[in-house]
Amino acid sequence: MNKKDYYKILGVSKEATIDEIKKAYRDLARKYHPDVNPGNKEAEEKFKDINEAYEVLSDPEKKKNYDLMGDSFFNPTSEGGFGYTYSGRDFFSEFFGKSSFEDIFSDFFGFGSKKKTNIEKGEDIEAEITLTFQEAYEGVEKIFELKLDNPCSECKGTGVDKKDSTICPVCNGTGLKGEKKGNILIQKTCDNCRGLKYTNLKVCKQCKGQGLVYSSEKLKIKIPAGVDTGYKMLLRGKGKPSPSGIRGDLYLNVIVFPHPFFKRDGLDLYLELPISIVEATLGAKIQIPTPEGKKINLAVPPLISNNQKLRVAGKGMRDPSGRAGDLYCIVSVETPEKLSNEAKELLEKLNKYIKPPKRPW
Repeated sequence: MNKKDYYKILGVSKEATIDEIKKAYRDLARKYHPDVNPGNKEAEEKFKDINEAYEVLSDPEKKKNYDLMGDSFFNPTSEGGFGYTYSGRDFFSEFFGKSSFEDIFSDFFGFGSKKKTNIEKGEDIEAEITLTFQEAYEGVEKIFELKLDNPCSECKGTGVDKKDSTICPVCNGTGLKGEKKGNILIQKTCDNCRGLKYTNLKVCKQCKGQGLVYSSEKLKIKIPAGVDTGYKMLLRGKGKPSPSGIRGDLYLNVIVFPHPFFKRDGLDLYLELPISIVEATLGAKIQIPTPEGKKINLAVPPLISNNQKLRVAGKGMRDPSGRAGDLYCIVSVETPEKLSNEAKELLEKLNKYIKPPKRPW
């Protein structure tokens, strides 16, 4: 870790009182906060250094070790094995009780239409909802059962019944045991409770020791027409709750089951249309299905080729705005599997009147 002069960073002397250190930190934090200097990397790094310096100099024990050890304070291999590591805490929000400089500015001068609060939102979650092809085509309202695992309110997610468990008498419920090595105090895991903070542990009766309580909620979801697999819906305030009770958001990933014969490409649909040699030669009118569940007559022109596309305008998928794609029928000319003697004789006679195709060789 780079060695830093914390007194120089805050602009105070070694004899500075805690009030002088706080005042210096407050003034510098306001000056270099990222909200005041958007996109300024230099100010961002300066703000981190100010936080780091304040973390050490505002803590009497850390300040004492820093003054005593000098550069060795930063070296994890130095005698005593101290090895300071910056916690990364944002002392600005802790010091002022605000999440940003904008909140401070608004409070001081009364600007801003709404007063912000520094309340943490709960965790966002993702889930899947499945639709049939027809539901995706028409749009649908579905009941979705949301299942959540929330931290147990009784044991705060620990799984331990603190009322019936005994606080460790060695560490007084901290889970840590201090050991002095010279002038350095080293914190180690308590041998008596192995860091669990309690002895004679009892399982929480409400969550059976799992630390989680499961709940379910039925949500009425309105899904617009035309959605496809990969479509994501945002339901605000339906995620996990934070300790303060503010819920995160729910992201619903839509999965549409494939249709037995319609293939989708954006808003367009494709349908394989098998026809006979006679239909391909003479032309025909063939009933085809549409995604609406109805059937319409499609005119197949005579002398049509294999794999040729026939377009039916406006019979594809519709998006939420009402815009429709097209339905394309892909012709597949099929030869008969078996021929009767009569059919064979007729084809042999027909062969006299139909010229064979030109071959490139």
